Order: sequence, then structure tokens, then C-alpha cells
Amino acid sequence: MDLAQQRRESLVQKLAAENTDCRRLFHGTVEGRSGLTVDKYGPLVLAQTFHEPLSDLELSALVDRFGEWLVYNHRGELETRFQFHTPEPQAMEPVWASEFGLNYSIQARHKGLDPHLFLDLRVGRRWVLENASDQQVLNLFAYSCGLGQAAVAAGATEVWNVDFSGAALRVGQLNLRHNGLPESRVRFIKEDIFPVLWQLSGIGVKGKRARRGFTKFSQREFDLVLLDPPAFAKGPFHTVDLVNDYQSLFKPALLCLKPGGRILATNNLASVSRDTFEAVLTRCAEKAGRPLQELAWLTPEEDFPSFDGQHPLKIAVARITE
Repeated sequence: MDLAQQRRESLVQKLAAENTDCRRLFHGTVEGRSGLTVDKYGPLVLAQTFHEPLSDLELSALVDRFGEWLVYNHRGELETRFQFHTPEPQAMEPVWASEFGLNYSIQARHKGLDPHLFLDLRVGRRWVLENASDQQVLNLFAYSCGLGQAAVAAGATEVWNVDFSGAALRVGQLNLRHNGLPESRVRFIKEDIFPVLWQLSGIGVKGKRARRGFTKFSQREFDLVLLDPPAFAKGPFHTVDLVNDYQSLFKPALLCLKPGGRILATNNLASVSRDTFEAVLTRCAEKAGRPLQELAWLTPEEDFPSFDGQHPLKIAVARITE
């Protein structure tokens, strides 16, 4: 772990100058302990394992290193993931972490699995801060609304945050208020993504799906769509499947764009290469009648190293033709 910290020295200085105090301290798959990640959020240090839990010796070493602000969670069965470590009381309380001068509420243990801020998507929030001014923004799979908050801070005229989790959206609302950002520009929509997308895109909710309850929306277009889906999720309307069916998300998202609009789309599966992802996006756009005018890539920053430059998280920024 000492070597990992040495590799990050220049990044730490850069982030500190940008008023950012959250970063990945250790990316175990590349840095020597497969399945272990260690992240810093303000004072909090969150360690997670994704395969085998830490041994007593490994956990003891982390406690010795990070002390009273360490929380260790094992991403195993729901009933066992918090049984391996009893953190100090202050580490269990929500803390405020800063990124680019914006504050985010982080709680190490909550009902969900994932931290309230995905650190590998920092480069995406950086891009949104630089590009969302005067934009109407649709943020899909918003979770705790990190991308949406960046859009509001950038000066977007309107931001829709859409997610099925009311608890995650409430974190986004808390962050917005804490940062003193204008709530009048923002909508928080607790709803399954698919009926929202189908209605906004003009596809509509059809067949048996139309018999289900869902919030009604009229067709409309946005300047910028943010699409950051989970790898796989079964829902009442359709299944999210980033391996076999990214098109079911990307096509209606494209149809929600104004001519010349942009979409930031992610795929976080290591099994899907960037070339494959690019081919899916390009072909889908052509079939949807919204061919891509340009396609650029954002790369996770230095605290997310990879063996070969092929990061699991792929972030595409595409512009459709005018």
C-alpha cells in the first residue's frame, strides 16, 4: 500500500488544489491484493472486498494504518457483509467529502451496497462541470445525483435526476441544499428508468407494460443526457443488461436529444471492451436515425490504474448530428 501511495503523490497534490479530498487509496486488482479496494472520503476510509473477505491479519494491518476512521465492508451476502469489522462510532456517521469544491454526504454503511459517490466517475463529473453550462440535462440512473449536482453547479438551466431509489435521491437532495445550489432548476423523479425514457423519447409505453402504474410524461428533448446504468438489473418494465442489450437504453436516450446534443454513456463491465462498446453505440445510433457526429472517451484518473490501459469503466461522450 505504501507503493500505491507513492504513485499517487502528484494526483494528491492536483486534487488538493481542486478542493478534492476523496480518492482511491488502493486498487487491489492492479496493486497487489485482488478484490480489495480502499477509498478515502474526507476523513472516512472505506475498505471493501469483493471476493474473499480479509484475513484477521489483513484487517488488523488496515486498522493500524487508518485507525478510528476505517470502515471495512465485505461485498458478500447481505446478512454477513457487516460482520467482519466493528468500526468506531464516528466512522459510522455520515461525513462530508469534497470534490471540486462541491460537498457530498457519504455514509459507509447504509441499506444499499454501493458508496454514495463513485470515485472512478470523477472524470465524468469533471467533464460535466466543464460542459453543462446553459444545458437542459437528463440524468438517468442518477443514484445519489453526483453527475446531476455537477451539472447544476456548472450552470445547467434544468436538470432531471431519475432513479428508482428514493433513498438515493434523498441523498442527492441533501447534497444540493448543503451546497446552496438552486433547487428550482432540479427535478428528482423516483421512477423506473424505462417508462420515463420511452415517454420522453416518443416511443411510449406499450402493450401489457402500459397497464402498470408509472408517472406520466410528455415527449421532449434535452441538450445533454447522462446515462450511467448498472451492469445488470431486472425491473418491472425491462431488464438492464450491459452485455447483451445496451441498445434498449441507448436508443431511447438518443431520441431524447436535441439535434447536435450530447450523451455521456458508461459501461462498467470489464468483459465488454471499448471497441465492442464503441461498435454498439455507433450501430445503435445509425439504426435510431441519430448518427454520431463525434465520439470521445474519458479515462478514469490515476488512482484507478489498469494493467493495459483498458479500464473496466468505459465513458463515452457522443454528439449526434445536427
